[in-house]
Amino acid sequence: MSKSPKRIAVLGSTGSIGRQALEIIAADDGLVACGLAAGGNWRILAEQACAFGSEAVAIADPAAVGELASALPGGTILMSGPEAMSELIAHVRPDIVLTA
Repeated sequence: MSKSPKRIAVLGSTGSIGRQALEIIAADDGLVACGLAAGGNWRILAEQACAFGSEAVAIADPAAVGELASALPGGTILMSGPEAMSELIAHVRPDIVLTA
């Protein structure tokens, strides 16, 4: 019986530490990026959501919601605003939360 992959939410996924963490997640079949969050860099967040198939993304900057929403893959849940990261964690229920 195989083990289920560890579900990881990466808060700050568009920064240097977050991007490095996603490289590690991508290289390990035992890890999956279930949720991603960023402050305002919606372009990189959208690219990451597409690449990792994340269930949900959160962005702190509400002004970026329109562009981000149109760039996300279908079915990805989008959360925004000051409470978005907390909402993301509650929604995706990860095994591990990495604050990058």
